[in-house]
Amino acid sequence: GRCTRENCKYLHPPAHLKTQLEINGRNNLIQQKTAAAMLAQQMQFMIPGTAMQPM
Repeated sequence: GRCTRENCKYLHPPAHLKTQLEINGRNNLIQQKTAAAMLAQQMQFMIPGTAMQPM
């Protein structure tokens, strides 16, 4: 993972590590969105008045 540029301080990850990182990042985003959605759903049940009230 050495960079061809001169004096590059960044350690470029090899291709297989790079794809792994990208996959992990995507999964992480998906998990965060699901967790946020679940939390929002729970909050609706916890706070009276926000959920649909019977007419």
